[in-house]
Amino acid sequence: MRWPDGPFLFSHGKGYPNTARFVEVLHQLEVHAKRIGKRVVIVIDNATAHTSKVSQAEIERVRPWIRVFWLPTYTSEQLNDIEGLWKHIKEDYFSRMLVKDPNDFAVAAVELLSSIRRGKVLRRMLKPRHIGRVRKKLTVPA
Repeated sequence: MRWPDGPFLFSHGKGYPNTARFVEVLHQLEVHAKRIGKRVVIVIDNATAHTSKVSQAEIERVRPWIRVFWLPTYTSEQLNDIEGLWKHIKEDYFSRMLVKDPNDFAVAAVELLSSIRRGKVLRRMLKPRHIGRVRKKLTVPA
């Protein structure tokens, strides 16, 4: 994600994040960097998906377009902005998604994440929400 106005790029699939998904995001970032003509800086942690041999080779390949800033090992989640974003999306969006069939949840989640790709959607999503506002009582003259 580019804070706060996007773009927001992602890859998805079953299970936990893995090398294939990380490489897909690197590819998306490379395409984006070439399109805008600027080098992109990414901040990543030392997860297995980022440190695998395949990922390391891909990071080296995209070096002209993507600069990697590695977080220190065992870094607090507070230093990794994406963790706060994921927490917010899970608590305020995914937890409230209603689908008729449980198998439809993944499709709905991908649709939500895809909507964030558009500019300024992420900023609107992160604004405080006023769930269950108290409405003013209307008084009727006697």
